[in-house]
Amino acid sequence: MRKILAIIIISMLCPSILLADTYIKFQVHTEAYYYGGVNHPAEEAEREYWIGEDKLVFSTRGRTIIFDRQHKQLLFINHPSKIYLESSLPPDWSKLVPEAVLQQLQTWCIAGKVSEKTQPKKIGPRKCQGYDFSYWIEIEGTREYDNDASIWVTQEVPFDLQVAQEFLGYLYILDNYNSQVIAQLQKMSGFPIEIERIRYQQGFGIKTTEKLTEMSEQKPPPGTYTVPEGFQKKDTLNLQDIIY
Repeated sequence: MRKILAIIIISMLCPSILLADTYIKFQVHTEAYYYGGVNHPAEEAEREYWIGEDKLVFSTRGRTIIFDRQHKQLLFINHPSKIYLESSLPPDWSKLVPEAVLQQLQTWCIAGKVSEKTQPKKIGPRKCQGYDFSYWIEIEGTREYDNDASIWVTQEVPFDLQVAQEFLGYLYILDNYNSQVIAQLQKMSGFPIEIERIRYQQGFGIKTTEKLTEMSEQKPPPGTYTVPEGFQKKDTLNLQDIIY
């Protein structure tokens, strides 16, 4: 009788376990700063991920990106404009934007260098390895828009880390990093859970921190991996669509 009950309980639980994806939430804080005669107040934002067996959703500041690994599909969604674009994986900017925008993105391609920190640390219950990441844009041989970042990654996650790193590689392409930077970032041994970056502007630094506030297994709400109803499909994106 006990064996029968155990089988029934397991059969009841298994569907919910299989339907559970990983929900990840970050709190993003940018410190207040003074620039150009104006006091800019501190800013708060959120970044969210849903990671399933073959899908990833990344959402921030009115923009959602969906990767479907099984169907080799990319969905780029801009919520304020109520538009979306559908393309193939891996992402290719030449398929996403018109030629004029592509030339601008190629001019603004991000270069950089990643180096591993010598000492690991714990963030909450998770063991983490740190990396220093310096990146910039080279315009006509001159470095512009310098940034320094510390990235802490962990292997203690409830999802397939190899698949997640493949998805992150797609996001690095859409962040407009060059191929050398992407190769370095993909060598980081885990999933990023804390980032501190300083953006240098006219001789001073603007500090932003991203901290993990939730990582839990949940059943995704209906519509998580689809385009909202009523959104208009576009063939290409303009700069206003992609900048956030």
